[in-house]
Amino acid sequence: MIITQKYNSAFDIDPEFIPSLESLLENCTPSFNLIKNYEKAACENTNFTYFLFFGNKTNSPIGFAQLEIKKGKTIRKKFFSKLFKRDLLTPTNEHQISWSIPGALKEGIVFEPMYTKHACEKAQKIFTEFFEREDIYSQELTYSDAYEEMHKLSNQQNASKKNQIIPETLIKNRSNYEEFFSNLSKETQDNIKSSWKTVYKDLQYKMGDFNQFKDVFGYKSEGAKQYKELKKNPMIEKYIGLENKVHFLSLENSKEVKLLVLLIEGSGINSFYEIYSFDNSIPKIIPHQMAIMKFYELDNANRLHCLCSEDAEQELIDFGFTSRNQFRLTVHRSQQ
Repeated sequence: MIITQKYNSAFDIDPEFIPSLESLLENCTPSFNLIKNYEKAACENTNFTYFLFFGNKTNSPIGFAQLEIKKGKTIRKKFFSKLFKRDLLTPTNEHQISWSIPGALKEGIVFEPMYTKHACEKAQKIFTEFFEREDIYSQELTYSDAYEEMHKLSNQQNASKKNQIIPETLIKNRSNYEEFFSNLSKETQDNIKSSWKTVYKDLQYKMGDFNQFKDVFGYKSEGAKQYKELKKNPMIEKYIGLENKVHFLSLENSKEVKLLVLLIEGSGINSFYEIYSFDNSIPKIIPHQMAIMKFYELDNANRLHCLCSEDAEQELIDFGFTSRNQFRLTVHRSQQ
């Protein structure tokens, strides 16, 4: 039997469950704190619901689901606005739910393999029960093909399902970066060499490797100004609190930082990276290579995951990332 515990904030989840959740989510996110930070940075019209799944043989969670609920937009009553000479706004009550965990995979549900079938049945029930609320207009769920039970939801009226192949992880199966590089296709090798030539010869940037965020901006004429601006950027701020686990890689000149790659050590053998580019002339494959080079320097890292939102699926697969079969299910409320 599977039971669930519901939370309306990640900050309310019992601290005793966090280590188990981080182990469960080790392929998705480097730290549960990033899920908290994602909630903290969300827009005012967005709420969250979290479900922890428990089996009957353990007190630790065996499953996790994250729901992001976006409130329906308000509509302007033009006639009455003119009559009373002020805006009258009315909610549409068409809230949308996205089942998605922020991180590398962005899937909405994660379960321990031995509980998959029964946990999926419980998730289906939760999905259906949300449509009993009059304010829910649609739900979107992203899940992997390991959860085939979830396909049953696509049999509903007003349901659509999209299949997609995404890069999943780079497994360290070479002794060093040089060996990794030599096993890439000649076309990919040539592309990487040409891209580095652009960085070093044409743009005349150099690489940096730092353990502290502030140190990235030292000895640059615009460094203090850039540091002050970027440390308040919510996309970067969420990682600064993990500094003991983050490696800050840069491309820079004497004036300022032109590109940042954050490589974060996660749970177990997993590591993750995020990219922030401030110069569109930098070839897009370069930050990925910077992350892979650092990945091969870390003794405890064996799997590398990309957190980037940019469209780089084919490049990552060319670099040797494994692929993952994923489904995106969308269901709208029946109009009957």
